[in-house]
Amino acid sequence: MNDQNGTNENEAYEGRGRQRRRVVIIVLIAAAVIILAAAACAAYFSGFFKPTPSETPVPDGDLTESAAETTRGAATEKKPDRVETVNDTDAVQTEAETERTDDTNPSVCSHNYGAAVVTEAASCQKTGTRVYTCTICGEKKTEEIPMTAHTEVTDPAKNATCTSNGLTAGSHCSVCGTVIKKQETVRATGHTAVTDRGKAATCTATGLTDGSHCSVCGQVLTAQTTLPKLEHTYSDRVVEREATCSSEGRWTSTCTMCGQTESGTIPTSDHSFVAGICTVCGTAQEATPHLTFELTDDSRGYVCMGLEVSYWAPKKDPETVVIPAYYNGKPVREIGQLAFHYDDGVKYFVIPEGIEVIESSAFANCKSLITITLPRSLKKISGTAFHGCGNLETIYFQTSGWYLNAPGYATPFDTSDPYAVAATFRNPVTMSYYVR
Repeated sequence: MNDQNGTNENEAYEGRGRQRRRVVIIVLIAAAVIILAAAACAAYFSGFFKPTPSETPVPDGDLTESAAETTRGAATEKKPDRVETVNDTDAVQTEAETERTDDTNPSVCSHNYGAAVVTEAASCQKTGTRVYTCTICGEKKTEEIPMTAHTEVTDPAKNATCTSNGLTAGSHCSVCGTVIKKQETVRATGHTAVTDRGKAATCTATGLTDGSHCSVCGQVLTAQTTLPKLEHTYSDRVVEREATCSSEGRWTSTCTMCGQTESGTIPTSDHSFVAGICTVCGTAQEATPHLTFELTDDSRGYVCMGLEVSYWAPKKDPETVVIPAYYNGKPVREIGQLAFHYDDGVKYFVIPEGIEVIESSAFANCKSLITITLPRSLKKISGTAFHGCGNLETIYFQTSGWYLNAPGYATPFDTSDPYAVAATFRNPVTMSYYVR
């Protein structure tokens, strides 16, 4: 604004100067006209007073010979009483020069200045000079030309960004480069952070952490990181098909978050053998190897005599001993005397249907034996068959009507309570059999 006011003042000053110059020029012209008119009048009326015979005025410049002669003659006639003798030629020349000098003498010239000649142009940084020359006497007059106004050019504004400063609008002179309006620095605005919302990971898709970016320039301020998938959270397994001893089962489970299901197989179960036959699938239990057999007295079947001596001597007793129902195509009908005595590594004995007799001390001193089931086909069992089996807890009879056949008497024997039966056999009655 100050620069604009300065420019206006300069323009007003120049306008007033031009106006004053016009007034001075008009006054000078009027004065020159008046002077010229006065000179003409003086020249006109001077003829009445000059003592010359001729009324012809003497022209400016060098006089001609005839004019000089005339002038000299007039001077002689006018001044007859002059004592000095003056050279006629010199007198005429002196008078002519005097008249000419009066017209070109600056001190008495009315001056008529011609157009100004600019000797040094004015600019926006310095004043100029112009010279006026009088067309009559040649006198020169110097005048100062005021400085010109700046040629203002706009310096455009620059917007500030998130990371760089900006500038306000300004201006400068295109001629001299002077700054008219200084541009001010506008500080960088800084980033405008916008949150990039993350998402939780699931068991089917990865997630993201929260992040941020600038809403103006798009620069990432906080990068989002990937969250790994979660593990499925499965419910308890649901059994779709139970496993048996002959087929696998199947189970399924469902993820509580996404509903995905998984499934698997259930291994086959063990056979449920009763008297050597699986109660589920009917498979006969495989006989234990290394058993020994003898023919019965009538040669119609076999008597199981226990494990081979070469087998049990190093104490390789199996945990379970399965006695087969048949051997060499004939039924196994008896378990012989002392057949498994002191096989204290055996926990279970499987006695098949078809066995009718268990002789004395057949299972004596089997320290590991806990329970045993007797077949329906059994008809006779020695009272000492389980002598010394201190850990025997239960003996299961599958038939009733038993009695103790002791020498001299017959006593009924209750087989309904397996614990009581086991207690009875742990305290044997010698030289007797239980029969039915």
